[in-house]
Amino acid sequence: MIMKDFNINKRDWYYVFLFLLLMYSPLVQSDAEQQHQYVTWQGAEMDKAASIWLIKHFIDQDAEFKFLPYGSLIPSGFSFDVPLSKFSRNHKQSTFDTLLTEYQLLSDPTLKKMAQIVHEIEINTWRPKAIKESILVDTEWAIIQKRYGKQTPPINCIMDFFAQLYQQLSKQNASFLNIQNLSEVCQKN
Repeated sequence: MIMKDFNINKRDWYYVFLFLLLMYSPLVQSDAEQQHQYVTWQGAEMDKAASIWLIKHFIDQDAEFKFLPYGSLIPSGFSFDVPLSKFSRNHKQSTFDTLLTEYQLLSDPTLKKMAQIVHEIEINTWRPKAIKESILVDTEWAIIQKRYGKQTPPINCIMDFFAQLYQQLSKQNASFLNIQNLSEVCQKN
């Protein structure tokens, strides 16, 4: 009856159905892909980079990252380290802190130590540093920031840097000297 009212034959309905199916298919695919897509703005800040490593290493090993220009709206995916996202820094917590809390990773003492370092670098900017390693880690990351400018360093660079930091900090008696030259794991191509 509907087909008669609109004067559309069965073949036309088939094309309408096919058109709608084709239009809807990319949306379904992108929803599935978005389950592992994390989106943030470009940049090489310590908090953003540490959060990328944390997500990929401890939260979602299938994570893929998309970097949009600074100030862009985040149309899809899990946003982090941008204003108004669930996982972002504020005057009391870094993005890394919010991820650790949300995913209940605070029982790992090395992650807690990394969180303290990231917090001192990103949140406790002007106060004297209580954790001696934070000065060195900040210096080493500044070398990488200078190397890449405003661009986000390659994911493998971020992963290697923070994997080595985690490894060094997890050693029983990690000393100030053990984490020097971390920036060497990440040479610009």
